[in-house]
Amino acid sequence: MQLVLGLVSVDAMEQWRGLLLMPWQTCFGQALLLAAAIVHAGLGLASLASRHSLTMSRTDWVQLLLGLATPPLLVNHVVGLQVTTDLVARFSADNGTSSPFIGDMRRSSHSSSFSWS
Repeated sequence: MQLVLGLVSVDAMEQWRGLLLMPWQTCFGQALLLAAAIVHAGLGLASLASRHSLTMSRTDWVQLLLGLATPPLLVNHVVGLQVTTDLVARFSADNGTSSPFIGDMRRSSHSSSFSWS
């Protein structure tokens, strides 16, 4: 959803950001994401352990590798979300704006011009 709003405008992304991130910024939301990562990894490893042979088709290998790659990516996302939340909260308290990046993006989009030299 955030990417779709980005196609509309930076202002639209900024207006909806709080609502879209709110469920995942709670302790329950972050615990849910981490629990999903643990369950996903456990099911992938259990699936691998239950095989009698590692002879698999290409699609099975791709499914297994993508399934095992998902938990680290999900944990990385949760940690990044927490760091971003803390930075935005700190920046808002210091400067009275909601995002450290929006002002720079607006300034660069209006003042940039390309010229052949």
